[in-house]
Amino acid sequence: MRAKPRASRSQVIGVRSSPTGDVLDVRLAAPPVDGAANAELLATLSRALGVPGRDLALWRDLFFKGIPLAYAGVMITLLFQLDQVLLERLRGATEVGYYSVSIRVLEGLTLVPRVIGYAFMPTLAALHPSSPSALTAVYRRGCRYLLLLGLPVAAFGVLAAAPFLELVFGRGYAPGAGAAAVVIPTALFLFLSNFSETTLACINRSRILVLTSTLALLVDLVLALLFIPAHGALGAAWARFAAEGAYLALSAGFVSYFGHSPSWPRLLLRPAAAGAVFALVLHASLGRGLVPASILASVAWAVVVLALGAWREEA
Repeated sequence: MRAKPRASRSQVIGVRSSPTGDVLDVRLAAPPVDGAANAELLATLSRALGVPGRDLALWRDLFFKGIPLAYAGVMITLLFQLDQVLLERLRGATEVGYYSVSIRVLEGLTLVPRVIGYAFMPTLAALHPSSPSALTAVYRRGCRYLLLLGLPVAAFGVLAAAPFLELVFGRGYAPGAGAAAVVIPTALFLFLSNFSETTLACINRSRILVLTSTLALLVDLVLALLFIPAHGALGAAWARFAAEGAYLALSAGFVSYFGHSPSWPRLLLRPAAAGAVFALVLHASLGRGLVPASILASVAWAVVVLALGAWREEA
């Protein structure tokens, strides 16, 4: 939108093309002083759209509240691309190929926290600010579910990255197994940071995401520049691991700071036990092949989850 104040009269001129896309031209009779032009812009758009001015004010408020979330989304997108760009510039396209398969797996795993975040978001938003203790309990429950899912994924990445890459992408990607063994476990960090990000938005602290996402990107940039020249794809993987860990520490730390600590030590106990059983069974049975080993480990994990009631609230 392009609004020009001090016009002879207020009116919507129309849409014109520009190098950056379509632009809505608006002329405003008010001067750009003490918010007069902004108020006149709302009134002019209200008349043009046939919408009450108070509704436009609501939409404007929602738009500005959404800016931090959009910014964080851009930073996370850059986080997924930055290592690959630097890797290609510093070590060549071959290293990028080995590394990119791990990133593709990680991108696919982002569906897990998105589904849980979308499921919990209405409840989190409804409980703020009327029932802070209930909101904390819901946040704790979501973190518990993500720990139950994320810890086996992390164990699988550490123990089975090489046979997994060979099975899914082919033997040609075997040199990327070292990077995959670091990148895939970062899914655990990603699961929890994504849900903490959603919680911060629901408690009207979305501006914090500008800080947390920027710092995570800076951690990734600095460590990638340090590690990639000497270690290639593995260096990029460790930079990504550290950046995702930093993002989790910051986002979950701020949720706790604003009064919604999930009591991490108690929360971790039963999911960690189930995850440890998954890892032990997977490691012991990998000689049978990746698919049978994964099935056996998953069954053992499910038995422990049921036996411990690991999805339930701690007593």
